[in-house]
Amino acid sequence: MELQGRVFSARDTLQYMSIPIGYFLGGALADQVFEPLMFSDSKLAGYLSYFVGRGPGSGMAVILVLLGIIGFIGCLLFRRSKDIRSLNESSDF
Repeated sequence: MELQGRVFSARDTLQYMSIPIGYFLGGALADQVFEPLMFSDSKLAGYLSYFVGRGPGSGMAVILVLLGIIGFIGCLLFRRSKDIRSLNESSDF
């Protein structure tokens, strides 16, 4: 039980430390990369506009769509892991 508390503490520390980094990177990517991309006449912007539209805020919408896709792929990869699946089968309660 003591080890579990340490692991959760370390996990929470890393998780909360990454929040300001994510805010900074998200804002910089939205302002410097994705908003200018969505206001350009590129083919990629045309394809993405079918999902998120055009105009102010569409660059941030692209970031949210990408994060959703990355999260979904991450879940699929973890689902394939034998170690992760075995956690559900073994219970020490």
